[in-house]
Amino acid sequence: MRDIAFLKKEKRFVMVLNRFKWEEVEDDEGIDRAVRQLQVDSDLQEEAIPEPEPSEDSDADSDSKKDDASFSDAEARPVYHRTHAGLVFDKVRSVSTRNIDLKDKSHFLNLLTIATWPKDIVLYFSEGEKSI
Repeated sequence: MRDIAFLKKEKRFVMVLNRFKWEEVEDDEGIDRAVRQLQVDSDLQEEAIPEPEPSEDSDADSDSKKDDASFSDAEARPVYHRTHAGLVFDKVRSVSTRNIDLKDKSHFLNLLTIATWPKDIVLYFSEGEKSI
């Protein structure tokens, strides 16, 4: 939310986005996996991650360590990337929002689509009826 600005004197709307790189996904199955991962990532942004509790026995013996997970045990997963992108609209006369708290700078918006009308451009976001 902190990377959105309406520059009234310049009649310009500017927004920095964290964009998923769809062009790197190779097939339909990959797209389905990517969509599921985006949903998981979005859910994780809203959850607090608890701090690990300190172990009572810091000198664990080697028998207990052999049961630990290792990278060799991990299932190979595709790597997905995101990149920053700038969105700029010129000749903007006004900007209004619906159901977006502009004071909450820590909130992430997930842009779904951009709709155009004869005299309007509407940015639709996930999480209900949020728009600019």
